[in-house]
Amino acid sequence: MKTAIVIGASSESVYAIGIARKRGYYVIAFDGNSQAEGLSHADQAVVADIRDASQIWERLDHKPSLVLPVPIGRYLTSAGEVNDFYGLRGISARAAEYCTDKYKFHQKLSEYGLRDGHCLLLEQGCSISEAVSRAEALFTQERGSSEQGTRMVIKPRYGSGSRAVELVQSASEVRTYLGGTVGEDLVLETVFPGIEYGVDAAVFDGKISLYLIREKLLTPPPYRQCVGYLAVDRQSEHPMYDRITNYLQQVIQTLEINHCLLHCDLMWHEGKPMLIELSGRPSGHRLHNVFTPLATGVSMVDRYIDYVEERYTELCEPSEVRPLLIGYFDSEPCLLKQVPDAADIQRQFGSRLLQYDCRLEPGVISEIKDGHTLMERGYYILEGKNRADLLQERELLLKQVFAGKSFA
Repeated sequence: MKTAIVIGASSESVYAIGIARKRGYYVIAFDGNSQAEGLSHADQAVVADIRDASQIWERLDHKPSLVLPVPIGRYLTSAGEVNDFYGLRGISARAAEYCTDKYKFHQKLSEYGLRDGHCLLLEQGCSISEAVSRAEALFTQERGSSEQGTRMVIKPRYGSGSRAVELVQSASEVRTYLGGTVGEDLVLETVFPGIEYGVDAAVFDGKISLYLIREKLLTPPPYRQCVGYLAVDRQSEHPMYDRITNYLQQVIQTLEINHCLLHCDLMWHEGKPMLIELSGRPSGHRLHNVFTPLATGVSMVDRYIDYVEERYTELCEPSEVRPLLIGYFDSEPCLLKQVPDAADIQRQFGSRLLQYDCRLEPGVISEIKDGHTLMERGYYILEGKNRADLLQERELLLKQVFAGKSFA
């Protein structure tokens, strides 16, 4: 019997579980939350503390065929440990640690000249006065070496995603961010210049294959949350795809990342990429399971299973990318009195609106400070002629969705 296991059975795991089951796998899903959505979609659900990888293999009575690639944060390391324990094709524990520990990630890439800037570690439990003093010293360094002013980013050391990420311009803003305690390890690091992009890729047999580059649409500082992505055309932007591929090939060799799907965020400035974060697992936020397959015609999870089954004979990067935009329902803080009927929105936009899943409800719409809150509102996917056309369509759609808002 072919067995696939899932470590972290959130709603984002449902796509991979469905694909594996269609391909004849018996799927066992593990999660510490008994209400995790993915548990009900698997053949077998196991409630276990996925922070401890031994709790996974101790609950299995035979060697699994693979660990399914699903969006997960800090405990990607558990997937790596399980892969190492059974000798499976998949990300290793060592590589997963580089992906989930932002401080080690920076230190390693900086050592090999693959990441610029400064990165300060603020350890959990250090005093506020010490943290602020060290931050002030780093801001002084930054002022002396940066042409971009003194903006820096502060965020949790471990995991991935957009939780608790803020831009700060002074040590006093760091103090405000911390509140009364340093409750977890944090990093304070350089903000790189340029335009921010996301990348969907795979690393098979030590070679990186880029499927899609996505331009990010961001809210203003200090949170700069991503509220949409534009698919970047592969043919017209071929030099960008080539340069990012070459750069990431050096990165994955340095971090010893192999046998996995991969996504990353990077800045593109004057024709050169610079990594923000990278992880050896697929992207969340309805990207790897909805947007990327629509834009490229490729299911990355299927490709990964082909690779594990040794059916994968070449990288097979998509030759074309559809001009698509995925957006989330962002608005300035307001009171939303009514939400338009989905059928009316679909009729208005017709075939340009490929998918529409609006979960907004009348009430107070708060400021977007994290990705989780934004994702709860739903998403939409538009097809257009080009970037300018898509941005115009996005503006029109949001204007219709939020027509019933007020600021009273």
